[in-house]
Amino acid sequence: MKGTTRAMADIHAVTEFTVERSKWYRGKGTSYTALQVTGGPAVDHGKMCCVGFLGKSCGLDETTLKQNAILTYIPEVLSNDKLKALAQNIHKSGIYEINDSNWLGPIERENQLIEEFDKLGIKLTFVD
Repeated sequence: MKGTTRAMADIHAVTEFTVERSKWYRGKGTSYTALQVTGGPAVDHGKMCCVGFLGKSCGLDETTLKQNAILTYIPEVLSNDKLKALAQNIHKSGIYEINDSNWLGPIERENQLIEEFDKLGIKLTFVD
């Protein structure tokens, strides 16, 4: 997949980030999986999975988020040691599956994501 044209210095690791529930794509399986949704129903266009919010907080631009399903596909992430390790740990943790699962309720999903990101040393907050 394609990467960004942003300077490498702009891409950075974070210790906390926020997910806006109104812009959060979750619980709908993996049919239109991307860090930022471009396919499927128009009502979902522009929404992001939780990892998309993290990527945005790390400095990834909207184009990159739309073009990539997971962080480990992004060259700028893989060339930054801290982000590469984070991306690999997210992939192993089951965070993508928790976000996309259509069998979890909203409270259970949020609690599991908070717990998994906490294990990675990242504070996740949800806001309306």
